[in-house]
Amino acid sequence: MKKQQKAAPKYLGYFLEAGVILSAIFLLSGGFRFLYRFGFDKVNYSVFQGDGGQVSTLFSAFDAPNLQPGNEVMLVGLLILIFLPLLRVIICGVQFAFEGNKRYVAVSLLLALLLIYSLMVERVIPPPAHAPQTTNSPCSN
Repeated sequence: MKKQQKAAPKYLGYFLEAGVILSAIFLLSGGFRFLYRFGFDKVNYSVFQGDGGQVSTLFSAFDAPNLQPGNEVMLVGLLILIFLPLLRVIICGVQFAFEGNKRYVAVSLLLALLLIYSLMVERVIPPPAHAPQTTNSPCSN
């Protein structure tokens, strides 16, 4: 086995660790921003207030009209965390192609296509008929 082939899993591990750390930074900073804005609001747990079915695809979350401060930063962190396995499969597929392993290239390509399809397909889940109107604050009385 060549030195380059031995080093590839090591660098892939570094890449995944860096992605998880970057995602955690985004999630924590968005969470702190959200808590700074809504941390001391009174919470009413007797009524569930969902998003009203406005988020049906991966990227429609950014277009939601009631996106709270800090949520967009947390969404970026979640997107990084969601796309890490896809990037790993693509990188492994490229590595298999350099090694000349056609079977694993085909499996990697199929898996990457399935992951992309599952991220892009629209899942329509209708909101309940008795869903209450939402307000600007997620913790309204």
